[in-house]
Amino acid sequence: MDEILHELAKVKQEADEATRISLAQKEAELEQLKSYCLNVDEKRPTSQDLKELTDGNLERSKMNEEMTTEINVSDVKSVVDEKIEAQITRLIEERDGLLNTGVYENSDSLIVDLDRQIRYLLGKI
Repeated sequence: MDEILHELAKVKQEADEATRISLAQKEAELEQLKSYCLNVDEKRPTSQDLKELTDGNLERSKMNEEMTTEINVSDVKSVVDEKIEAQITRLIEERDGLLNTGVYENSDSLIVDLDRQIRYLLGKI
């Protein structure tokens, strides 16, 4: 009988210890949640913060747009100029090649047309 009472006391003590550990874990978890909630409330932006962020984003957007527009216009112009120059070079080479064959003269309609295209493209640069 003594042995059974001793065993019962041991089981009760283990159960109490497990309950204390579980309670301590739950209290720690509760403290973490409280801390998290307090931090979230502190970090929540006010209407003034939101207004400042929005204004800052709008300004940054406008500046980026202006910079992009300026860059794009100059980039497009240089790319277009390069393409026009390449086309002019091709037309001149074609015209000179035809003239060098001896089959065509400066007064032939094909050569006159090539000259007209070259002058037109030179006017675009």
